[in-house]
Amino acid sequence: MPKSFSSEEQSEIRESLLNTGEDLFSTFGLKKTTVEELTESVGIAKGSFYKFFDSKEALYYEVYRREEKKMKGRVLMTLYGQEFSAAAFADFLLEAIKQIEKYPIMRRMYLENEYKQVIRKIPQSYLDEHTSEDISELTPLIRQWQESGQMIQRDPEIITSAIRGFFILVIHKDDIGEEYYDETVEFMAQCLAEGLVTEKETTHD
Repeated sequence: MPKSFSSEEQSEIRESLLNTGEDLFSTFGLKKTTVEELTESVGIAKGSFYKFFDSKEALYYEVYRREEKKMKGRVLMTLYGQEFSAAAFADFLLEAIKQIEKYPIMRRMYLENEYKQVIRKIPQSYLDEHTSEDISELTPLIRQWQESGQMIQRDPEIITSAIRGFFILVIHKDDIGEEYYDETVEFMAQCLAEGLVTEKETTHD
C-alpha cells in the first residue's frame, strides 16, 4: 500500500519528480525512462508515483509545460524594445521555432516524435487546459495590439488558434520534407505576420 505523505512532503516529492523527470527524459527520452527509475531517484515506492501523476506520460507533459513557459517568457522578450511590425512579429514566430531546439524536452516532444506517444496516454483535459492557458496568456497582448491599431480586428481566440497552428508545423517536419522545411516555416511565418499585423502607412509631406 502506498505510503501517505504530509502536504509538505507531497509538495517536495512532486517537485523532485518534476526535476528528476526533466533530467531523465532529457537524457534518455520518454520510452527509455521507467517509473522505477523515476521513483528510485526520488526515494519513493513505485506505487507512490501514482499519487502524484496518473502516468509517466502525465509527468512528461508537466515537465514539457514547465519548459514551454520558460521558452515563452524568453521569446516574448523579442517583441519588446523594438517597433511592432509584421517583420518583427514574423521574427518572433521564427525565434520561437528556433528556441524549441534549445530546450531538450520540447525538442524531443516536437522534433523526435514523442508528441504522439504522450497525447495518446494523457487525458483530454490536459490538452484543453493547455489551450485555455495559451488563450489567456495571449489574449491581453492581442487586445493591446488591436486597441493600438497594430493588429486586425478578429476574435483573439481565432488569432491565438492561428498562432498555435503555426507551431504544429514542427510536428510535421518529416511530412513537409527536410529540404523544404526551413523555407516553408519562414514563408508561413511571413504570411501569418502579414495577415495579422496592420502597419500604418508612412505619409510624406
